[in-house]
Amino acid sequence: MHGRVVRLSLREFRLLYALAGRADEVIGTADLISIVGPGRGGVPVALTPMVKRVREKLVRAGVDPVENVRGLGYRLAVARLSSAP
Repeated sequence: MHGRVVRLSLREFRLLYALAGRADEVIGTADLISIVGPGRGGVPVALTPMVKRVREKLVRAGVDPVENVRGLGYRLAVARLSSAP
């Protein structure tokens, strides 16, 4: 992001990659959970805290493109990337 390194775990990267691959489209939470893969012991990951961590890392890098679409899922808003400083 703007020449800054953003360190992500493998699951965080998968999440961001999925959102970026379908930018401006809402991806359902069930789909995102299947994309990021299971957590420890095969238990499904808690998506909300993971999205929060990714957003915090991106905000520190100067952008905040991840949006929660209540009741549906998440999306990466391209307009919020291009308007970043």
